[in-house]
Amino acid sequence: MPEAHTADLREELLARVWGPTVRAVSRRDAELAAEMDALAAARRLTPSDDWELDELVPDPRCGPPDGADAWLANLPAELLFEYLAATEDPPCREAIVAGRLPRQPGDGWPPGDGCGFAAGGVADELPPGPVLAGLAGDAWTAGLGRLSDDELIGVLRAARRLASWSAAMELAAVTDLATRREAESAGEGSCAPGEHTGDEIAAALTLTARAADLLLDLATALRRLPATMAALAAGRIDRYRATVIADELGGLGDEHAAVVEQRVLDHAPDQTTGQLRAAARRAVLAADPAAARERKERAARDARVERWDEHAGTAALAGRDLPPADVLAADHNLSALAGSLRRPGVSGTMDQLRARAYLALLTGRPLTALTGRGTPLADRWIGTDASGSSPDGSCPGGPYLGGSGPDGWWPGGTGPGGSWSGGSSPDGSWPGAGHGEPGTASSAPARASTGHSAR
Repeated sequence: MPEAHTADLREELLARVWGPTVRAVSRRDAELAAEMDALAAARRLTPSDDWELDELVPDPRCGPPDGADAWLANLPAELLFEYLAATEDPPCREAIVAGRLPRQPGDGWPPGDGCGFAAGGVADELPPGPVLAGLAGDAWTAGLGRLSDDELIGVLRAARRLASWSAAMELAAVTDLATRREAESAGEGSCAPGEHTGDEIAAALTLTARAADLLLDLATALRRLPATMAALAAGRIDRYRATVIADELGGLGDEHAAVVEQRVLDHAPDQTTGQLRAAARRAVLAADPAAARERKERAARDARVERWDEHAGTAALAGRDLPPADVLAADHNLSALAGSLRRPGVSGTMDQLRARAYLALLTGRPLTALTGRGTPLADRWIGTDASGSSPDGSCPGGPYLGGSGPDGWWPGGTGPGGSWSGGSSPDGSWPGAGHGEPGTASSAPARASTGHSAR
């Protein structure tokens, strides 16, 4: 900071504190003089002897500032902090951002030597609870802008551990409430013990019925997964990871669930939810393949199409619990159709074209309407050619556009084991496909072949 600015700031702060300081010092001197006079009158004021003075060891770090900074001793704490913040040099940007640095020693990385929430500090690895909540709250109240990047990452990690601890507390309360309601219903002879617990939770927490049921289901699932619940309470995993473990182990018996739980928890803190789900699924298949197969069959019986409103005012439509092979085929069909829409000049990203084709197929509109100028396009998708690919190879191994367009163009598309009747699409966008000459349509009449029915 420039010397002129520092001097101006010094004069401003001293002006703000000089008057109150003079009055406070005068009052303190008067009180000290009165106290000394009272001690002298009571004959209790004795000078220190040599033995007492020899025992005093001066601490060079505890005295007031000296030299050019001696005036800082007269500033109250709040003005001192203001001065230090205003004159502090801007921090140098770290070569590696703090969030990407490992917090634990290992793999050649030395242990941290920081304090507080910095790497290696006491608060950086403090278990979640009232003490950590108090320290994090103090850091937040004092201002996160005063923290270094390293300390800020430590506070961020502490907040996540506290969130896990809070989630475990909430789930424990839900579990206890459900247990009480089940016991009450059993005593009354109810045929469905605890059937209204979800409604009670929804009313208490102002949740939708679905959100309350999901919370109750998670709490119920974690009843038999005590190690997962303990890891959540200790902040080793978060609520999302606990949900993944509960979901993937849901179809296992208690004995297999306990084995798989211990296996996946060893690496869960260092895995994303996607990595954890894949690891848990592999562990479930290894432990009890029959249970995994039964779970898949049970889910397939719940196949459905769901519709809901999006936050931005749009809407969503999705199929759930569908056969994976059919979903993959449908996805390839949409991608190939979206690619064919680009050739006639239909504008939009690949995602937008896929969405438009998706809606056109489901609403029964002809796909020619998507071009805006009547360019012929096939209006249904029915399988693959003999090589297992689309006629132009753009969708290898997947289904291709087949059937006849609304005006009769592109006739005779075939399913597996058949052939493409034309040498190219009528507009030349798929040249040389099938048995015709490149760039020309086949003059052979459309013929039936072995193909899947259009979906």
